[in-house]
Amino acid sequence: MPKYIITGKAEQDLAEIVHYIANDQPKRAFQWLDNILEVFDRIAAHPEIGRSRLDLIDLDVKFWPFGNYFIIYRKKKVVEILHVVSSYRDIPTFLHH
Repeated sequence: MPKYIITGKAEQDLAEIVHYIANDQPKRAFQWLDNILEVFDRIAAHPEIGRSRLDLIDLDVKFWPFGNYFIIYRKKKVVEILHVVSSYRDIPTFLHH
């Protein structure tokens, strides 16, 4: 059984972020991706580390900061990585879109 799954939307988020970073710094983009995958492993091992953000969204999800991004996930049978989103975005609008 996998430690975590990355949803299609989260895969799209990751691809867009890596592409954005790679425009200026290709090597850094792949380092960033390696680092965030390590964080996914950490979240999967300790899903309680994130925190709910009922001030942003009334969903049963947790947030974990990673640089200027939030990893948004939930724990069911396994940890599901739902989104990776810039902390500068309007999170409620982003999640309801």
